[in-house]
Amino acid sequence: MPDRNPLHARATLPLMSGTVDYYRLSAVAALAGDLARLPITVRIFLESVLRHVGNGTVQEQHVIDLARWQP
Repeated sequence: MPDRNPLHARATLPLMSGTVDYYRLSAVAALAGDLARLPITVRIFLESVLRHVGNGTVQEQHVIDLARWQP
């Protein structure tokens, strides 16, 4: 079974009614640099791609390439 969290970006946020998983962009920043320079729309897309890495379609390199995007 493929690793569904190869970049170790998934984290858990405890809530009063349980927990929720989210994906930390800071895990990608270590590989791609300052993500604050990216437009918010690209960061939202990056989080979506990060959420799906390891599913057989999205690979780690896709995430890194998007994080390194230049206008």
